[in-house]
Amino acid sequence: MHLNKAIRIWLIIGMTMVIAMVIIGGITRLTGSGLSMVNWKLIQGTLPPLNETQWQETFEKYKSFPQYKLVNKDMNLESFKKIFFWEYIHRVWGRLIGIVFIIPWLYFIIRKQLSAKAIKHTAILLLLGGLQGLIGWFMVKSGLVNIPSVSHYRLALHLITALFLLSYIFWLYQVSGNDIKWDIKNKHIFNFGFALFIILCVQIIYGAFMSGLKAGFAAPTFPLINESILPSIAFKQEPLYMNLFNNKIMIHFIHRTLGFLILVMGCFLGFILIKEKTKQTLRLGIAIIAIVCTQVLLGIITLLSFKNGMPIMLASLHQFTAIILLLCILYILIRSKNNSPSLADSKVFDRPSEKDSNKQGQNKN
Repeated sequence: MHLNKAIRIWLIIGMTMVIAMVIIGGITRLTGSGLSMVNWKLIQGTLPPLNETQWQETFEKYKSFPQYKLVNKDMNLESFKKIFFWEYIHRVWGRLIGIVFIIPWLYFIIRKQLSAKAIKHTAILLLLGGLQGLIGWFMVKSGLVNIPSVSHYRLALHLITALFLLSYIFWLYQVSGNDIKWDIKNKHIFNFGFALFIILCVQIIYGAFMSGLKAGFAAPTFPLINESILPSIAFKQEPLYMNLFNNKIMIHFIHRTLGFLILVMGCFLGFILIKEKTKQTLRLGIAIIAIVCTQVLLGIITLLSFKNGMPIMLASLHQFTAIILLLCILYILIRSKNNSPSLADSKVFDRPSEKDSNKQGQNKN
């Protein structure tokens, strides 16, 4: 299969920008900046306030919403500019991602560099990007009504959709190469890796719950949760199952438990890969073990740092490492799924122009 270098570069740029978007979004959440822009204007909102009069007008609009009235009513204009910065960067970066995806996509179609299958896959990619933007606004709206905080459910949905988009781009990039080798033959690697991938997705959702509820402040202790393995307060909500989703202490317990489960499973997967005794699996195994150990260590350090306030940089690094771990496991799944022709033979970037020219040559003959 002919590899179109320009398309693969386009996908790499897209992946990089989505990863940056997730990190910027996390910082926006951690700094309490997400509700500073109370209007969503797709075109007009591109430029920030450019003079003191415009800044004052924007600040006055913010004052009419719950976050200012209930949380930040002592805030001055200079402090408002700081939280406005991150939300502004977040939204502008989202628009830039849209431009980077749509314009080259149209160019590739006009130049007939995408097959019919490739157009379908990349159109899904664009739709996922648009859906992500709508979910972002849906999330922000939840904090502009009565409670000055976004719904942690919507926050989790926003995050997991972004990571699904990232995973989809990553998959497209991997299956578009003409030199990819499907050489991880042990089917147990795929089965175990898939289970780990699902658990990691659940863990990421609970990480969003931790962030959305600011649960780190509720129990910045380790290894115990406020001097107990599982405090009785973790069961205080009715009905009982709601504790799994709304109770900060129970969310703490689940997030920590899943973290150690992922540590054990990640190290085990790493050792299985190392035992395959090929250069590639050796590198993958060592990488998985190193990343999962780093991720757990960062989680512990981040948690303990809540004693001194919001650990923005540590929490962002913790989130970034989770993304890298997710992509590494996905990479292993792609490389080990050699028994699936639908995946291994997905030539999503065949160039129709070449096919057509071959057919025309055959017809002439």
